[in-house]
Amino acid sequence: MPAIGLVSQKLTSTRCLVRRLAEITVFTGLTAGASYRVSETIAGAITKDAPPPEGLYPVFVYQSIGWAVSSTVLAIDPDPSDRLVVY
Repeated sequence: MPAIGLVSQKLTSTRCLVRRLAEITVFTGLTAGASYRVSETIAGAITKDAPPPEGLYPVFVYQSIGWAVSSTVLAIDPDPSDRLVVY
C-alpha cells in the first residue's frame, strides 16, 4: 500500500497489465455508483463495505481505488496522495 493501479490482465507468470486512471471491465456484481477501496482483510481484493469504526484495534489503513460505473465496469482512480485514511 498505497495502490498505484489495478491489475487488469496477467500476461505471463512474471508480467501483468496494470491500469491507472481507466475503466476496466474484468468485474461482475459491482454496485453501480458505489465507491470501492482496497480490502484490508483480503490481499489483492477490493470492497465497497464501510471501513471499521474509528478507535478499533488494530489500526486499519484503507485507500479508495475507484467507483463502479456499472455492474461490470470499475473506473480506476487510485490517488494515494489524498485518499489514504488511517483508522
